[in-house]
Amino acid sequence: MLYKILTRPVVTCGAEAWTLTKKEEQVVLIFERIIFRRIYGAKYEDGEWESRTNRELEEMSKGENIIKWIKGAKDKLVRSPGENGGG
Repeated sequence: MLYKILTRPVVTCGAEAWTLTKKEEQVVLIFERIIFRRIYGAKYEDGEWESRTNRELEEMSKGENIIKWIKGAKDKLVRSPGENGGG
């Protein structure tokens, strides 16, 4: 929740106008996973602390990621008013 309310809007300010290459998308996704690891922290299993895997982080975020969010914001920007129910 903290991520969606505070972190993501700050990081993606103006993202509707960004042009991202595949490499830049990967860098943004890596940054997102770093933030998730800081928010969720390590896990304690079998007497040892372990870093969360990328798969665990994806499950915790319910499959949402920052790139999907940016592309959704771009789609909303380019839709005409009639397409999204507006007048």
